[in-house]
Amino acid sequence: MFKHDDPFDTAFMRKLELLELVYRRLNSGSGAGEAVGRGRGGRTEFREHRRYAPGDDFRYIDWNVFGRTDALFVKEHAREERRTVSVLLDCSRSMGFGRPSKLVCGKQLAAAFAYLALVAGDEAVVVTFDEAVRKSVTVSGQKGRITEILRELRDVPPQGRTGLEDSLKEFHSNRGRRSMVVLISDLMGEDCRRSLAMLAAKGFEPCVIQLLSREETAPRQTGRLRLRDAETGRTRSLWIEGAELREYELILNEFIEGWRRFCASHRMAFVAACSDVSVDELVIGYLREGGLVR
Repeated sequence: MFKHDDPFDTAFMRKLELLELVYRRLNSGSGAGEAVGRGRGGRTEFREHRRYAPGDDFRYIDWNVFGRTDALFVKEHAREERRTVSVLLDCSRSMGFGRPSKLVCGKQLAAAFAYLALVAGDEAVVVTFDEAVRKSVTVSGQKGRITEILRELRDVPPQGRTGLEDSLKEFHSNRGRRSMVVLISDLMGEDCRRSLAMLAAKGFEPCVIQLLSREETAPRQTGRLRLRDAETGRTRSLWIEGAELREYELILNEFIEGWRRFCASHRMAFVAACSDVSVDELVIGYLREGGLVR
């Protein structure tokens, strides 16, 4: 039995199956055919025919060509190197805010991207961090191995302060191989744009998903409020009215748009979403814009 607050309950597992179907359909419509590997070190893509020579593998003889020409030709394939999809999930205390919390949504997103990487025959790396990297799990092979990632993510609590810059640097220093890098965070910490730009310049493929709660994007409370910083514990009393809410909205929008402009200028995918949005809708939208679909 799954707990009521389990981010990976049966409803979520059904969403993974839906995402797989959408992923396969989008890949099939790309003109390249289905590109799902089988965990044997990459994909193969047809390159050209050449005449059969003694010692060639009979499995690669093109019998259709033989039927037309009465000559033996074999198919030559170019093997693509297996890609790595790395997901960096912010698990700092600020991610515990919201209903559902940003961390619950982030865990589901991390699991979804890892699952699709395995479906594609790629390697999935999931890294959790707050001030520094806390956990890292690497899985490749069949999609059923997603259970190893779910097990690692399920009980990770929101803790510590957000250390985006240091965590990205630590991740980069430990990853010699280039990869797609999906950063999932509310971005409510130190600015990490320099490290993201450096990753992009060195051949990585950074993507940024900013998660905010509905309470943050559309606050409704007014009057005298006592606010507490989730990460430092500091409190502050404020009188909030309509004018203050409008000013807050302008500041928040500029913060989000600043990230959007930065990512666009460095050709990085950027998605801003609320934690109460359905994860399958968010990932399907991302897939349709490019993302994991080749």
